[in-house]
Order: sequence, then C-alpha cells, then structure tokens
Amino acid sequence: MGHVKDRWKTKDGRPTTRHGKGLRYQGWLTVDGQERRGGSFPKKSDAEKKLIELESSVQRGAWVDPTDTTAVAEWMLMHAATLGHSARTATRLEGFIRLHVEGTHFGGRQLNKVRPSEAQVWATDQGKLSSPSTLNRLVGAVRTAFKAARADHLMATDPFEAVALPAVEDVKIVPLTSDQVAAIADNIGLRYRAIVIAQAGLGLRIGEVLALRLQDVDFMRRTVRVENQIDQDTSELIPPKTSRSRRSIPL
Repeated sequence: MGHVKDRWKTKDGRPTTRHGKGLRYQGWLTVDGQERRGGSFPKKSDAEKKLIELESSVQRGAWVDPTDTTAVAEWMLMHAATLGHSARTATRLEGFIRLHVEGTHFGGRQLNKVRPSEAQVWATDQGKLSSPSTLNRLVGAVRTAFKAARADHLMATDPFEAVALPAVEDVKIVPLTSDQVAAIADNIGLRYRAIVIAQAGLGLRIGEVLALRLQDVDFMRRTVRVENQIDQDTSELIPPKTSRSRRSIPL
C-alpha cells in the first residue's frame, strides 16, 4: 500500500527543515519490493488521488515512474553499457547511438514521453540515410533498449510497435566461378594466394580465414577446424563470436 508523507512536519508534528519550501505532500508506493516516489503535491488530497491511480497501474502491470526524466539517448547509452558485448561490438553500438540517436531531436526526448508519431518520424528520417536492412537493425537496437526501459517501469508502451519499415529484399548471392577464383588467385600475388583458395573452398568469414593455422588443418581427414578469428583492431587471435562458431568444415 502507498502512503503520503508530509515534507513540512515530522510524525510528532514538529516543523522540518523543508517547512514552507516546495510542494508539501509526497506520495510513496511499493513497486517490485522497492519504495518509489509518486510525485509531490500542494494538497494532501491530490497526493492521495494520485496514489490511487498509481496503485491501480501497478496492479495492471502498467506503472511508470512519474519522477523519471531520462532522455532516450541517455538511457540507450546506459543500457548498452550493461549488455556485456565484446569491445568491438560495444564500440559499434555506442557509435550507432551517438550518430543516429543522440544527435537527433528524438534522442533528446524524455523516454516516457515519446509518442508513436515521433518514433515513425525518426525511423523515416533514418531510412533516407540507410538501406532497409540497416534501418531494421537500427530500429531493432532501439526496441531492445525500450524493452528494457519498460521492464524498469520507465515507460508504459513501446512507441515503435506500429512503426512502418520498408521491406527488406533478399539479395541473391551469386558465387564466383572456378575461373573467376583462379583469376583472382593468380593476380593477387603468391603471399595471399592461399587465402583466396581457402576462402573460396571453405566459405569462412574473413576474420576466420585470416586466423587459420597449420594445426587447424587435418589433411588426413580432409577437414578444417575453426577455433579463432582475427581481431580487426589488434590483429590478435581471439575466440569466435559464439560457441557455435567453433566448428569443423569439410576440406
């Protein structure tokens, strides 16, 4: 149950240091086992009325912290820092937020006041600068952050729920012919020839093929074991992105 606190008087009726300053009555309620502020009001009846409204929203699972003023970009940066991404992925995500969110009007909007129309305007503007597939990834990153905000009671609904995005067309992949692979291998030079042949035959990611070692190749069983990839920034061997990326491939 919630309660109203008189900020001007103590429980035994003595004046507090706040006496006569600011809004007198403050509502408090319990959400997820924690006491939360329900706002401040000049009249006790206003605070009690607001508490009834907030307690009802808690029961419906729709409570939003009325005192929170976090901006969209501010929240996304805080949320991104908690995801435990690799340094490279974390840097890329932060760059996306700085470029596509923080520098826009949308990024400065208070999180719990973003309207669906504003979400659509932002997505449409970004669509003018990005391909449909890139735009879908951008919107996906925002939705992930907003989902976490809802779980933390910072917003009631997802304003991106009804956002219209352009269709993403599948790009038809046309493999190189054997003659084209041979032409590239012959012209690239002896130092890199093996990379071209291995890449064409195995279909590895570029970071994986650059990380191949002699001990990863089983010539008797004609297989290659993918155990590492190359870090683009440091050129060091690092583990693959996921455990499933460690795999054996027919040679």
